[in-house]
Amino acid sequence: MTEERHLQAVEAAAQGADWSAAWVDALNELELQVDQAEALLRSESPELPAPVAWVPPALPPIPPDLVERARLVHARQLDLAARMTRRMGDLGRQATLAGRIETGAAGRARPVLLDQAC
Repeated sequence: MTEERHLQAVEAAAQGADWSAAWVDALNELELQVDQAEALLRSESPELPAPVAWVPPALPPIPPDLVERARLVHARQLDLAARMTRRMGDLGRQATLAGRIETGAAGRARPVLLDQAC
């Protein structure tokens, strides 16, 4: 949740607004962030969005009718975190292998084969 939305939730609470609606907004925001992260993980683009600081919403305990939805969002977040961790490990292994490939760069000894049979 952005800081602006956080402040809006606090203001709504001060005015006696429906907390259930504030929780729905918070869950919608979390689902959107998970959707965006999943799209980024599927993407082949080297461009990354600028990081955004997350500010936890100032909300009371979640209404019982939204608990299952919150659990589903949390499960998606955990799954996504595991997939991102695997991807980072894969990229690290690829970088290690790429670093071992001989490029002919100056300063590195290159193997030379010499046929002495002639």
